[in-house]
Amino acid sequence: MAAKPPIVKARIRKIEECVAELREIKNIPERTFLESRYVRAATERLLQVAIQSLLDIGSHLIAERGLREAESYADIIDILGEFKVIPKAFAGRIRGMAGLRNILVHDYLEVDPKELRRHLGRIGDFERFCRHVINYLGW
Repeated sequence: MAAKPPIVKARIRKIEECVAELREIKNIPERTFLESRYVRAATERLLQVAIQSLLDIGSHLIAERGLREAESYADIIDILGEFKVIPKAFAGRIRGMAGLRNILVHDYLEVDPKELRRHLGRIGDFERFCRHVINYLGW
């Protein structure tokens, strides 16, 4: 069964929007980042939405392609690697996004500002994910 382009494309656009904003935040001096609750809150939300969009794309592709059912958010990423939607090594690299999503959603009191800033160094992984999906779907 074919993936529904509007569903996937809307989430890719959302990831792109989040990444553009995160790139701006990444350019903010570290001291400002660490001292500004507003900047950190924006970073948390943008990362959460980007990760959720990535997971939504994965869930959609898994359902539409009739792949095995995911048992967790991390499993969504594993399945995408297993069925070559994204390279398996890349799936291993981004698997931790599922854990970050859970921290941002459920353990928000535990978010370490320095760790949060470190994640800004990996925002290119969102763009790579989108490229892999687009290539997989032949768009």
